[in-house]
Amino acid sequence: LSTFLFNKYFFEKFKKFKKLNIEVLKKNLILEISEIANNGIYQIIIIITDSIIAITIVCFLFYQNPQITLILIIILAILFIFYVSFFKKIIEFLSEKKFTLMSERFSRAYEGLQSYIDIRLNKNEKNFLSNYSKESINFFNTTRKLTLAQLMPRYFIELILIFFATIAIIVSLNF
Repeated sequence: LSTFLFNKYFFEKFKKFKKLNIEVLKKNLILEISEIANNGIYQIIIIITDSIIAITIVCFLFYQNPQITLILIIILAILFIFYVSFFKKIIEFLSEKKFTLMSERFSRAYEGLQSYIDIRLNKNEKNFLSNYSKESINFFNTTRKLTLAQLMPRYFIELILIFFATIAIIVSLNF
């Protein structure tokens, strides 16, 4: 999306480009709505809904069989400790890399918008767009890896929890 916008901005007539507000152009290029939605609102909604579901399951299991529920809580705590100790370093590394790449991408966008005249006069649009596109692809690949590192352990823990909860329900029904 940002490469498309850059392409559009570079091939505008100079008089029309001069009328555009560079601050607005920077925001259009860098701060995309999906970034805000995916890293803010969506995560909060997931935490709230998952918490409600987990509390409901634990309450029902505790009502059915408190001993097995306590065992499940201990297993979940061990899995959480494993998750934090193992994946925290990976997530921190990818988060720092994403921040650095986003900063570089922002600088490149600002540089391109500030150097509009030079880029157009030297017919350097394709070279600039190629470099910007490579940086954008690198940024989005890092974002994809970070998202995967954040989601996969969660699904793994949920599968294990569902497995043990199913066993707990079967055992409690048989006794």
